[in-house]
Amino acid sequence: MVAALSLPRDAWATHPKFPEQVLLLGSHASFRATSRRLIERADRGASRANVLATFSMWKYAMGGHEHYEEHKLYPFLEHRWGLQTLGLSEGHEALARADQVVRAAEGEALVAALEAHHAILMEHLDIEECTVIPALLALSEEEFRLYSESSLWRILEETPCAAGDVGCSACRQRHLSVGL
Repeated sequence: MVAALSLPRDAWATHPKFPEQVLLLGSHASFRATSRRLIERADRGASRANVLATFSMWKYAMGGHEHYEEHKLYPFLEHRWGLQTLGLSEGHEALARADQVVRAAEGEALVAALEAHHAILMEHLDIEECTVIPALLALSEEEFRLYSESSLWRILEETPCAAGDVGCSACRQRHLSVGL
């Protein structure tokens, strides 16, 4: 891994480009807080229907966030830096499995299922942030602008691939999609 990509968490806030990362980190802070509130509500005896209604809306919103990560952020990180993001995608899969357990749980099992989901979420977000934030902070201003404002296909065209001529999985997918 490139040295610039191993920036410790406690150094992020002092990085000059850190304010550009507030949206991602703010979303993650909201996910953490919502998860804790759901556990607290279920533990205080809120109805299963009430807890699951909030859980379902939250997970629906989180699905858009995960889609963005899977279809733009992770492919970009692999392309630009050669980062392996399979573990991050597997975190999303683990959350999907925990989601099903929550939706099937009743009574006291609901609190336990929400706590298990929370533990998976906390681990995933920590790993993801420690992978993603240093990589985004290491981008030049022009690279970050291109990433922020462009489609993945345009980014792949204009950013050198870390895998060189072999290409990364995003490059190969793009070639298949456009018939290159």
